[in-house]
Amino acid sequence: MLAIITRPYYCHMPRRFALQPIYHPESLFVSEGASQWLGNFWVATDGRLVQQVAFGTPPPAHSEDDALGRDVARQLHEFLDGDRRSVEAPLDWAGLPPAHHAILQTLYETIHWGDTVAYGELAAMAGFPGAARAAGTACRMNPFAIVVPAHRVIAAGNRLGGFLGRPDLKRRLLAREGSGPFRD
Repeated sequence: MLAIITRPYYCHMPRRFALQPIYHPESLFVSEGASQWLGNFWVATDGRLVQQVAFGTPPPAHSEDDALGRDVARQLHEFLDGDRRSVEAPLDWAGLPPAHHAILQTLYETIHWGDTVAYGELAAMAGFPGAARAAGTACRMNPFAIVVPAHRVIAAGNRLGGFLGRPDLKRRLLAREGSGPFRD
């Protein structure tokens, strides 16, 4: 099912940031899918750029067609089924706090299938040495679940760290990519 969003969807940002729309509501499409690994997921696009990839029930919408959303949903299915090693999509980084943008874009561009990186290392790679917590916050607020592979970011000391509130899923994704073992 494809749907066009009629109102903005908001994400809670850290207290120092105001509530901000993740994407612009005008002419926004949502493609839905389901995975036995993750349950329901949805891809929001404006027809040119991916605005958000999330799991659960999408925001209220009206039916519409969107080739980009369908393509990203197909790639997500293939990734989760083990038939693909990454999801390639044009992402809309606008609206993210600058540090989160830098951290997530660094993650998207440099950490590939089978690789892991610690939160502190990722922060340093993005130009924010000593900002491991900022990297953790950026990963937790990641508007592009799976596409920007926050599951590949681990805590110091080879500890697993969090992921969508589901450490079992993170462990499973990393094991499938040949990474691990990790400490709890």
